[in-house]
Parts: sequence; structure tokens; C-alpha cells
Amino acid sequence: MNRGLVVFGFPRSGTTLVRRLIDAHPRFACPPETGVFAGAARMLQTERIDGGVRVGIEAGLGLIGVPSSDVRARVADLAMGFLADHAASQGKPRWAEKHPYDVFHREAITGMLGDRVRYLIVVRHGLDVALSCRDLVQVTGRYLDGLGDAIRRDPRPLHAMAASWSDTTVDLLAWAKRHSEAVPVVRYEDLVADPLAVVRAAFSVLGEDVDDGLVDRALATTGAVGLGDWRTWSRATVDATSAGKHRTLAPDLVAELGVLAGPGLEAAGYDRPGPPRELSPEAALRRHQLAMMWQARKA
Repeated sequence: MNRGLVVFGFPRSGTTLVRRLIDAHPRFACPPETGVFAGAARMLQTERIDGGVRVGIEAGLGLIGVPSSDVRARVADLAMGFLADHAASQGKPRWAEKHPYDVFHREAITGMLGDRVRYLIVVRHGLDVALSCRDLVQVTGRYLDGLGDAIRRDPRPLHAMAASWSDTTVDLLAWAKRHSEAVPVVRYEDLVADPLAVVRAAFSVLGEDVDDGLVDRALATTGAVGLGDWRTWSRATVDATSAGKHRTLAPDLVAELGVLAGPGLEAAGYDRPGPPRELSPEAALRRHQLAMMWQARKA
């Protein structure tokens, strides 16, 4: 049995809630975000200079006869060793790791770990994710690592995040599909609607049973808070109040974002918004003026 579990999910997809649920399982220890695998992925990054010369630890150690496969295996052993030690300290036989940046290093992490661990994917509606990411930017004053390319392509925060979510989700689900039923996929909306049933289905794929009290135990236990979504700690129950928040956006904006997030929405089984309306220059100006008036009134 693979002792380790790696959780992949775009930031603000509900992965902190999933971490708490996993950690409440009597056989899994899932600590706060250690960043150990994202760090290992960065350690293994390779650059090309001077017409294609590879620079990085794999290439460098290759000069003294160390095969790339050995480099990746030993870095993986180092990273997994920290988590195995933590699980042992908690008296649990299996460990899990979730970090929001891991999804941006999915290829490097899965290439390093391969089938030595199991994987679980968390998916949430892309427009809700974009809204939540925007809120996080407003709180922290900075964009998440991994969103740089998306922001350079489109400086509008919601649009950039919707596009990045779509690209990431399409890649992630296509990779999971190649692994057939070995990779459970948890949809946030299903999880908050019936947490025990969804958790049971996911753990069943991982070869573990779930007792009736796991969800209540997860929410009652704070443990090591660490990093993650602070809002999960303010609720005593799992509720669906954060699902479907994109419906509060103006229909035209939803349609615009839907174009960018469309491939990911379809891949994850969500309905795709209709196309945006074509507005005349006069109508576009009037919409802008109304928005400005509304903001002034709110102020």
C-alpha cells in the first residue's frame, strides 16, 4: 500500500477543508502546508542556456555520474521522509500533503514521486475560485505564485484567474483520467452538500474506511492551524454558503469569464455560461457610467 497521499487543487478550491478531513482520519496525518513538494520541484528545476545547455542539479550531478532517476528518487525520499516522520509522531501509518502551489508544479511532482504515492484532486467552480482568489489578493496585497503568466496575458484579475484555473484544471483532470479510478476527484460543491458521503467515496478509492464521526471530529479539532484558508476555522459545520457566489456577478461579466473558464468548466462537469452580449459603443458607455454611479453611491 502507498503510504503517502498528495492533494492537488487550484488555490481557493476547498483544499484546506479537505486537509482537515483527511487529518481527522485515524490512519492519515495531514499537516498544515509544509510546501515540501513545491520546494522539491523547484530544487529539480532545469534551465537551458547557451544554445540548449541544461543547468540544474540533475544535469550537474550527471557530470559526476549520478543518473537523473537517482537524483529524483533521493530528493523524493528526503521530502517524503519529513512527512513520514510527522505521521509517526502522530501515531498514524499514512501521511498526506496539500499545498495550493503544488498544482502549479504537478508535472515535476508527479514525475518525482510517480506511483510511490497516491493522489487526490479537489475541483471547485472556476468562477467561484476566481472570486475567492481576488479576495485573497485584496487581503494579502499580492498575487499567488504560479499566476504570473496569467496576469501577464491579461492584467484583469478575475479574467486572469479564470483563465489560469481553466488551463490548470484541464491539465489536471486529463492527467487524472489517464490514471483511471486510481485518483479520486472531489468536487467542492458535492463535498459541502454531503461531506460524509463524498469523503467515504474518496477514501474508498484509497482503500480506507470512514467512520460516521469523521466530519464532526475534523471540524471540532483545530490542531496545528498553520497556513491555509482562514475561513474554515470560523465555521462549526460544513455549509454551502461559499458555493455559487459567481452568480452575484453581472451577467455580462459572468459570460466574459465563462469564455475564459469554459474548457475547464466543461472538463469538470460544470455548466458553461452563455456567450457575452454584443454591446453598441453607446450601450457600453452607459453600462460604464452606471457602474461608476453605483460605486459612488456605495462610497
